[in-house]
Amino acid sequence: MWWCSHDQYELDFPPYDWCCVERELGLIRSDGTYKSAAYAMKEMRDFTDENTIDLPDRQRDAVCILSPYSDSWGIAYSTFVLSKQAGFDVRFADGTKSIPKSNVYMLPCVSGDYVPKRTQTEILRRVYEEGATLYISWDGAIISDIEKLSGLKVISNKVRKSSSKVRFEDNSLEFNLSSSRRLDTIDYTGTVLAREEDSNPALSVNNYGKGKIYFLFFPLEKSIVDEVGAFDINSKNNYYEIYSKLFSNLFSHRIISKSSPLLGVSEHPIDSDNCIITAVNYGDCEKEFTITLDENWEFKNGFNGSMNLLSGGIKVIEIQRK
Repeated sequence: MWWCSHDQYELDFPPYDWCCVERELGLIRSDGTYKSAAYAMKEMRDFTDENTIDLPDRQRDAVCILSPYSDSWGIAYSTFVLSKQAGFDVRFADGTKSIPKSNVYMLPCVSGDYVPKRTQTEILRRVYEEGATLYISWDGAIISDIEKLSGLKVISNKVRKSSSKVRFEDNSLEFNLSSSRRLDTIDYTGTVLAREEDSNPALSVNNYGKGKIYFLFFPLEKSIVDEVGAFDINSKNNYYEIYSKLFSNLFSHRIISKSSPLLGVSEHPIDSDNCIITAVNYGDCEKEFTITLDENWEFKNGFNGSMNLLSGGIKVIEIQRK
């Protein structure tokens, strides 16, 4: 967390008299005064000194597989923010290496060869034989069995010249999405969940053995990473709602739910009957939030905060099974 101790405006020797950027990254100003971030770190240190907490690893609900053939940093960033807003946690994995086990896998913005054939084969085996769920958002990748995976029959593949308005079939959500290519498809074995304005399928779900595959024909995560206000919950495009709609039923095992996408929560199981949760206000102002526990759980101890949360640092709460 500590990148530089002091600002570097006053340094007149190499490399500081050569480089003009990143001279203001210190926690301490050139005059020796502390910035707000330094005080926040001090508050956290005081908290950890006063509370000895053996915090287990957080529960992660899905594995996001990244490809070396795409902007993996930007795509991972969007995936992380959308998942936190939607209320679940992801683990990131290198698509060229062994993939951790999970009940949910995500392949965002697949392009080119996207991942090695052996990785594709293993993930699809876990879906088909073990009943896992796979989410794919498409960015022009070469997918030989795309019809088998998406459940839609491809009629044509062509360059897309503008963004498109996408509406869910139940009219619950509507978004503007963009991509460089368009697949014209028709229903095959899959179910269409959302369509473009001209009725061309935009999102499908398809049974695949014991599991399911969600196939989005737009590179959602890539297309919004440079969009101003893409993660602003007051905008007309609350993209995280796509994740909420697709994945909410898959994460019924989670103990807590939250009142706002601005609240980031994580669950840290101690054992089958005890768990520690953390909550962070990701907004830019003070705001009251509410965390709701599963009916089988109850509040045990508040290390830093209560169930009704105000912004100002990380809240750490211990809960137990009733």
